[in-house]
Amino acid sequence: VCAAGISPVTHFLDISEEEWDRVIDTNLKGLFLCGQAAARHMRTAGGGVIINITSQLSEVAQPKCAHYVASKGGAKMITKGMVADLAQHNIRINSLAPGLTNTPMNPLDTPEGMAEYAQVMPHIPMGRVGQPEDMVGAAIFLASDESSYVTGATILVDGGYLAL
Repeated sequence: VCAAGISPVTHFLDISEEEWDRVIDTNLKGLFLCGQAAARHMRTAGGGVIINITSQLSEVAQPKCAHYVASKGGAKMITKGMVADLAQHNIRINSLAPGLTNTPMNPLDTPEGMAEYAQVMPHIPMGRVGQPEDMVGAAIFLASDESSYVTGATILVDGGYLAL
């Protein structure tokens, strides 16, 4: 599971080159390096499964996170690029795309977290923010033999946010 990520909240016109590089390096380059290292071992072992954590924001943008959505959109596409090169080695790669989830990266008890919560909640049909344990079933499915013919897919776990 390639899951490193950061998500600073900055208006597009205020994103510095250093902040842009930090987000892209962590969220996209980090995923690339993790996936490449894992795939080398899996190729030798005869196969395996890689799950890239992307985001519902790989599908849709929201204000003050252009660098984040760029990194997660890139993560979704590198997942597909990995499939093109690694399927022949019996390596499956999929992405898991959480919606707003209550984690240390998105603490909802801060002023910024409460503002994001207020902005996003009306758009979540299930009426609640995700919890880390909400991701477990999808991750287990992607890692299991039950998904043996699934590769290059993105599973959204967003409470229905993108259904509307």
